[in-house]
Amino acid sequence: MEVAGFYYNYQDDRSVNQRVDNQPAPKPSDHVDIDIDMVGGHAVGIYPIGPGQMDVLFWGGHQFGDWYELDQRAFAFTGEAGYQFTEVYAKPWFRAGYYVGSGDGDPTDGDHETFFQMAPGTRKYNLLPYCDLMNTEDIFVQLITYPVKNLIVRADYHLLRLNEEDDLWYMGSGPTQESGDVFGYLGRPTHGNDDLSQEFDLLVNYKLNSHFTLLGSYSHIFGDDVVEGVYTEDNDADYLAVALSFEF
Repeated sequence: MEVAGFYYNYQDDRSVNQRVDNQPAPKPSDHVDIDIDMVGGHAVGIYPIGPGQMDVLFWGGHQFGDWYELDQRAFAFTGEAGYQFTEVYAKPWFRAGYYVGSGDGDPTDGDHETFFQMAPGTRKYNLLPYCDLMNTEDIFVQLITYPVKNLIVRADYHLLRLNEEDDLWYMGSGPTQESGDVFGYLGRPTHGNDDLSQEFDLLVNYKLNSHFTLLGSYSHIFGDDVVEGVYTEDNDADYLAVALSFEF
């Protein structure tokens, strides 16, 4: 088993006047005022059992520091496990897991308890980035197969909900704008709901040769109560992508 720890510090004083949190009456500010420390670690292991191997992964972290005039007190955790039949056709690999990024259930207590996603990008977890790792819970099951040489086929099912209904539904590409009125993340109201969506993903990865790889992916999002409260007419979404990558 591999065990490791980490420490990050995130400081943000960009000249951006948009503030994205669940405060009912946030104090006006002409710049971002965030200084967050995060400590945590992971444990990963692979174990031969029966006709295959089992894998386990645990990752977690705690955040503390300052979120504008509030105290940052947040966490994130994920646990995953899988089993791959290595001696049968297509080597099917079944996996399941749970992720939680904390939300803020009391916007008036002087603490900011929403986990802050320091780095942009969630494509490894959901192909269509309609939500982020903040105030989110994700229960998923996954099947990965290798039907023929150089071909990988993967199917995922995700059940997503918000950790706290009194917080927001967060989405966006992350803090990338140096100044202006766009923070980089967006918070949408929940209307007192916490059921966000269900998601089905299908990915096909085929290595054409030593330099080129063809990737195709399709996702369908079934919007639940939180999505329906924002988009009243059309609550579902589809995402289709094809990519050709070149490796030196």
